[in-house]
Amino acid sequence: MSEKKQPRHPYVRPTTPQQRRFLFETYERTHDVAESCRLAHLGRSTFYFWKARFDAGGYAALEQTRSHARHTYSAAVQALPAVSGSSGRLVVSPLPAAPEPKTILARSSLTRTWIMARP
Repeated sequence: MSEKKQPRHPYVRPTTPQQRRFLFETYERTHDVAESCRLAHLGRSTFYFWKARFDAGGYAALEQTRSHARHTYSAAVQALPAVSGSSGRLVVSPLPAAPEPKTILARSSLTRTWIMARP
Protein backbone atom coordinates (compact mmCIF):
# COMPACT_ATOMS: atom_id res chain seq x y z
CA MET A 1 0.00 0.00 0.00
CA SER A 2 1.32 3.38 -0.90
CA GLU A 3 0.70 6.28 1.39
CA LYS A 4 0.45 9.77 0.06
CA LYS A 5 3.42 11.80 1.27
CA GLN A 6 2.73 15.02 3.10
CA PRO A 7 4.59 18.05 1.77
CA ARG A 8 7.50 19.18 3.91
CA HIS A 9 6.10 22.68 4.28
CA PRO A 10 2.35 22.65 3.88
CA TYR A 11 0.66 25.87 2.85
CA VAL A 12 -0.58 27.88 5.80
CA ARG A 13 -3.12 30.66 5.19
CA PRO A 14 -2.16 34.13 6.38
CA THR A 15 -3.94 35.14 9.56
CA THR A 16 -6.95 37.40 9.34
CA PRO A 17 -7.35 40.59 11.38
CA GLN A 18 -10.23 38.92 13.23
CA GLN A 19 -8.00 36.00 14.27
CA ARG A 20 -5.29 38.36 15.48
CA ARG A 21 -7.80 40.48 17.43
CA PHE A 22 -9.28 37.36 19.07
CA LEU A 23 -5.77 36.10 19.92
CA PHE A 24 -4.84 39.26 21.79
CA GLU A 25 -8.24 39.71 23.43
CA THR A 26 -7.88 36.19 24.81
CA TYR A 27 -4.31 36.88 25.87
CA GLU A 28 -5.32 40.04 27.74
CA ARG A 29 -8.05 38.06 29.54
CA THR A 30 -5.99 34.97 30.44
CA HIS A 31 -2.33 36.14 30.26
CA ASP A 32 -1.59 32.64 28.95
CA VAL A 33 0.10 32.48 25.54
CA ALA A 34 -0.44 28.75 25.01
CA GLU A 35 -4.15 28.92 25.82
CA SER A 36 -4.69 31.99 23.65
CA CYS A 37 -2.95 30.36 20.69
CA ARG A 38 -4.92 27.13 21.13
CA LEU A 39 -8.26 28.95 21.18
CA ALA A 40 -7.37 31.12 18.17
CA HIS A 41 -5.94 28.13 16.24
CA LEU A 42 -2.63 29.94 15.76
CA GLY A 43 0.95 29.04 16.58
CA ARG A 44 3.09 30.59 19.27
CA SER A 45 5.45 31.99 16.66
CA THR A 46 2.51 33.86 15.14
CA PHE A 47 1.70 35.31 18.56
CA TYR A 48 5.22 36.62 19.08
CA PHE A 49 5.39 37.85 15.47
CA TRP A 50 2.36 40.09 16.07
CA LYS A 51 3.07 40.91 19.74
CA ALA A 52 5.67 43.57 18.95
CA ARG A 53 3.25 45.28 16.60
CA PHE A 54 0.43 45.00 19.13
CA ASP A 55 2.60 46.50 21.88
CA ALA A 56 3.54 49.40 19.60
CA GLY A 57 0.15 50.18 18.05
CA GLY A 58 -2.60 48.30 19.84
CA TYR A 59 -5.49 46.71 17.97
CA ALA A 60 -5.13 49.12 15.04
CA ALA A 61 -1.69 47.66 14.30
CA LEU A 62 -3.20 44.19 13.98
CA GLU A 63 -5.34 45.35 11.04
CA GLN A 64 -2.36 46.25 8.86
CA THR A 65 -0.24 43.66 7.14
CA ARG A 66 3.14 44.39 5.72
CA SER A 67 4.12 43.43 2.23
CA HIS A 68 6.46 40.48 1.86
CA ALA A 69 7.83 41.89 -1.38
CA ARG A 70 11.31 43.26 -1.51
CA HIS A 71 11.23 47.03 -1.20
CA THR A 72 14.72 47.69 -2.49
CA TYR A 73 16.45 46.68 -5.67
CA SER A 74 19.86 45.09 -5.79
CA ALA A 75 22.88 47.31 -6.46
CA ALA A 76 23.19 45.88 -9.99
CA VAL A 77 19.64 46.94 -10.87
CA GLN A 78 20.05 50.36 -9.27
CA ALA A 79 23.20 50.97 -11.34
CA LEU A 80 21.31 50.52 -14.64
CA PRO A 81 20.23 53.70 -16.37
CA ALA A 82 16.45 53.86 -16.08
CA VAL A 83 13.77 56.04 -17.57
CA SER A 84 10.15 56.16 -16.47
CA GLY A 85 7.96 55.28 -19.44
CA SER A 86 4.66 56.94 -20.32
CA SER A 87 2.82 54.01 -18.71
CA GLY A 88 4.49 54.76 -15.37
CA ARG A 89 6.55 51.59 -15.52
CA LEU A 90 10.28 51.51 -15.11
CA VAL A 91 11.97 51.15 -18.49
CA VAL A 92 15.63 50.21 -18.59
CA SER A 93 17.55 51.78 -21.42
CA PRO A 94 19.58 49.38 -23.57
CA LEU A 95 23.12 48.59 -22.52
CA PRO A 96 25.98 49.93 -24.63
CA ALA A 97 27.25 47.65 -27.39
CA ALA A 98 30.07 45.27 -26.52
CA PRO A 99 33.50 45.96 -28.04
CA GLU A 100 34.63 43.93 -31.04
CA PRO A 101 35.92 40.50 -29.99
CA LYS A 102 39.68 39.97 -30.18
CA THR A 103 41.29 36.77 -31.32
CA ILE A 104 43.21 35.13 -28.52
CA LEU A 105 45.53 32.22 -29.21
CA ALA A 106 46.90 29.85 -26.64
CA ARG A 107 50.67 29.31 -26.39
CA SER A 108 50.36 25.79 -27.80
CA SER A 109 48.51 27.14 -30.85
CA LEU A 110 51.21 29.74 -31.43
CA THR A 111 53.95 27.14 -31.13
CA ARG A 112 52.20 24.77 -33.53
CA THR A 113 51.67 27.60 -36.03
CA TRP A 114 55.31 28.70 -35.73
CA ILE A 115 56.58 25.11 -36.29
CA MET A 116 54.38 24.63 -39.35
CA ALA A 117 55.49 27.98 -40.79
CA ARG A 118 59.21 27.19 -40.59
CA PRO A 119 60.91 26.34 -43.90
